[in-house]
Amino acid sequence: AAKRCRRVLDVAKGEAENSTDPEYVQAVTQASEELARSIKPMVNSCRDSAQDTSNTANRQKFDSQADRVNAAVSRIRKVVEDHHRPPPPPTPPPTPPVKAPTPPPEEAVDEIHVPRNLTGPSLPIMLAARELQEEALKWGAGDNALIQIAHRMAARMAE
Repeated sequence: AAKRCRRVLDVAKGEAENSTDPEYVQAVTQASEELARSIKPMVNSCRDSAQDTSNTANRQKFDSQADRVNAAVSRIRKVVEDHHRPPPPPTPPPTPPVKAPTPPPEEAVDEIHVPRNLTGPSLPIMLAARELQEEALKWGAGDNALIQIAHRMAARMAE
């Protein structure tokens, strides 16, 4: 854990050295110093806890020190993330409400009849037209433009 803390301190030091923003450098430096001050007490309490595993006070002290280290690392992370966060985009101007398009007037749907004696190359097209019309009728015409197009397509196929 101490090695990882040192790595976080190295990264924070690099961030502070590469920045020209004095407020950011100060915030990173303060958070780094807090982390540096909390590493040694955590290591000592960890050693004490490991040497006497039956002592709950040592364990509680270690937990407390580990929480301090985690909090210090979190503060460094927050400072760095806040500095690198892009500014929010400007609020777009309000758009006027869009008027819904008026649906085309409904056309009367004529049922497609397939003559019984129809044979030859037009039979599959006529059957497909009838099937398309049946599917479109299941959805109803209403104001749905796709269904209306399907009805017109079926009628043209049947011609």
